[in-house]
Amino acid sequence: MFNETLLDKGYSYNVPKQKLLVKYAPGITAQRRAYIINGMRSLFPEGAHQPIMVDVVAIVESLKTVNLVFTFIVGVIGFISLILTFFLLLVATTQNIKDNIWEYGVLRSMGVTKAEGRRIFMYEAFLVIVAAGILGILIGIVVACLVTAQFNMFLELPFVLDFPIWLVVTLCIVALTTTYLAVHYPVSSVNKSTIAKILKSGA
Repeated sequence: MFNETLLDKGYSYNVPKQKLLVKYAPGITAQRRAYIINGMRSLFPEGAHQPIMVDVVAIVESLKTVNLVFTFIVGVIGFISLILTFFLLLVATTQNIKDNIWEYGVLRSMGVTKAEGRRIFMYEAFLVIVAAGILGILIGIVVACLVTAQFNMFLELPFVLDFPIWLVVTLCIVALTTTYLAVHYPVSSVNKSTIAKILKSGA
């Protein structure tokens, strides 16, 4: 009975088809793809059962363009954020040195060299930045995985984690460089003063 109802539909082997996959030749142009799709569309009659033609190559190229634009926007936002972070960290480090200048002078009088004093402030700043970076990356991965998994659950798509390793590495390197410069300049300006002047400034 089932096969009899499909005899006049033109299906091969009397089996209806859900989709037809067409593989393009390597290096095919966009005009040639459009010509093939329009030619296939003309083979089907107009009506409610008009098939949907999807150009996967064009979709992939558009997604690559969107990904490139998104990466550029993230880079610009990250660059602006790092500039603001540099000045905020510079002001915070300068104020921290001014607040603890007497203690720093006492350490210098006890035999702490200028390089050791610089390293003390460097270690403090780098610990804060590294801890914040690790927490931010971990929280970002968890939130991204949860949102993507929930989105793919409704679309019935497999979950794939595509971690932007080079973007994260670049931002981490720039953040560490910004931290170093923001700590180096104020500490160097204090190290130019004598120990007596440092102790007098903190009195």
